[in-house]
Amino acid sequence: MKISTRFFGSQEIDENQIITFPRGLPGFEQCKRFKLFHEEGKPSVFWLQAVEDPDVMFSVAAPEMFGFGYELSLNAEEEKLLGLLEPDEAVVLVMLRRTDEEGAEPLPGYPKLSGNLRGPLIINARQQIGMQKIVARFRQEIVLRAIEE
Repeated sequence: MKISTRFFGSQEIDENQIITFPRGLPGFEQCKRFKLFHEEGKPSVFWLQAVEDPDVMFSVAAPEMFGFGYELSLNAEEEKLLGLLEPDEAVVLVMLRRTDEEGAEPLPGYPKLSGNLRGPLIINARQQIGMQKIVARFRQEIVLRAIEE
């Protein structure tokens, strides 16, 4: 399948690698199918490209790049949506944004990027189904644990 991208031009992709977000993403509900890309030699930052719209693309990274991991609780609706059979099928990513704000946690090697830790993406790697979990009460709904080196 061929798709158009704003930064990578026309790309031939395997349809089996398309990640479906049945609800879309907040603010971009019209985009349901995405493909992950990364620059050659830079596998720490990925681009989540909408298949339906070449202008919709998000930078994402593993939360471990910030020294954190998630322990998430999913409600019954979220479990059904993702279809996870085992917790290790879940891939968690955070959306990145450019920031010059004081106190923002920069991504190592990318000092002008920080992560949206309150809105992690959860992807069932086996079925290629994803969702964004919005965490309204950060400390009560989610536990961030420091990763020990």
